[in-house]
Amino acid sequence: MTVVCYTLGVSRRTGYYVRRERPPGRYQRADDAVVLQQIHAVTNSRATYGYRRVWAMVNRTFRTGYNRKRIRRVMQLHGLLLPPRVHRRHGRPHLGQIQRPASNQRWCSDVFLIPCWSGEVLSVAFAIDCHDREVLASVASPRPLAGTQIRTLMDRALWARFGEATLKAPHAIQWLSACYELLVKPVNSLMPAPLDGPIE
Repeated sequence: MTVVCYTLGVSRRTGYYVRRERPPGRYQRADDAVVLQQIHAVTNSRATYGYRRVWAMVNRTFRTGYNRKRIRRVMQLHGLLLPPRVHRRHGRPHLGQIQRPASNQRWCSDVFLIPCWSGEVLSVAFAIDCHDREVLASVASPRPLAGTQIRTLMDRALWARFGEATLKAPHAIQWLSACYELLVKPVNSLMPAPLDGPIE
C-alpha cells in the first residue's frame, strides 16, 4: 500500500477510505441564506463597507459569532465584495518638497477618471495651488482630454487667481504636471511651462 500511494503521489491514509463525492460548485452551508439576508441588511445602508466591516456589523447587530472568512465567502458568492484596492506607482517619483511657503509660487495639475453606471467614463482635470491646496479650475469631458482642454484649464486657473492681471503675472509660477509635455505645446510665452519654466 505504501508503494502504491507513493507512486500515485497521495497520502497513505487516503488509501483506507472510500472517496466521497462532493457536490459541484463552491462550498455552501445550509444556513447561508440566513447569513446572506443579514449581510444585505447591512450593505443596503452601507454599500461602501468591505467584508471586514460587514462582518463586524453583522455580529454586532444580530448577536452572532460568524467567522470573517464565512462572511467573505458568502459575499463573494453573491458578488457583494468591493473591488480590491491596488496601489501602483507609475511615472516619475516626486523628489523634494512639493508644498510651497506662499501662494502662487507653484501650481500642479492632474487627471482622473470617473466610471459611470451608464458605462461612460468621465475624464476630469484640475489645477491646484501647492500652498493652500485650493482648486483653481477644472475641466471635464466624457471623452479623453485633449491638449486644447488642458490649455483651457490653464487659462481658467490664471483668470481665477489673477483676473484682469492675467496677461502679466506678478512673478514666476512653476507648473508641475507629468503629462504637460505630452498634452500641451505652448503657443506663446504666456502659457505655463513645466517645472522651472516661469510665466512671463
